[in-house]
This record gives sequence, C-alpha cells and structure tokens, in this order.
Amino acid sequence: MKTINVKINRGGSYQEYAQVPVEEGMSVMDVLELLYETKDNTLAFFRHEACHQEACGKCLVKANGKVCLACGTEVCGDLVLDPWSSKVVRDLVCE
Repeated sequence: MKTINVKINRGGSYQEYAQVPVEEGMSVMDVLELLYETKDNTLAFFRHEACHQEACGKCLVKANGKVCLACGTEVCGDLVLDPWSSKVVRDLVCE
C-alpha cells in the first residue's frame, strides 16, 4: 500500500495529513472519508449515502487546482484540496 500527503484548506490555512494510506482506485471522497474516520472527525465535506454515483454534483472540490467531483476523481498522488467556490460554509462545504 502506498501513502500520500494531503493538504486541506480549512478556513484560509492548510491542515496537513502526512502518510495517508491509499489503495489503487481510491477516489478523493474515499480519502476524505478515511481522514474523517481515522484522523479528524471535525473535517467538513459533503457526503451522503448515495454518493459515489457522480450524479448530484454536491461533492465538488478543487483538487490540485482543478474543480472536480470528489466521488468520481481517482487519487493519483499527493493532494491539495480547496473549496470549489468562494461561498464557503465550512472547510470544503460550499453553498
């Protein structure tokens, strides 16, 4: 299993998570869920039971500078995650 480093913009400053274990085929959403469950349960991002279908568009984030659906974007290396919009509710959740 390989590891990646993840930086998440949380209110204007970045929080870093080092050596996050990832498996081939994991999505950005999978990484966010892993971080929430194992390292930081205060992390805010959009998630729900029906996610991973790339249908609703509510899990938009900016990954490495590019706006994408977290549930449908495969992780290929280190991540820098930002809110996709300037209308931030909290962490990666936007209006």
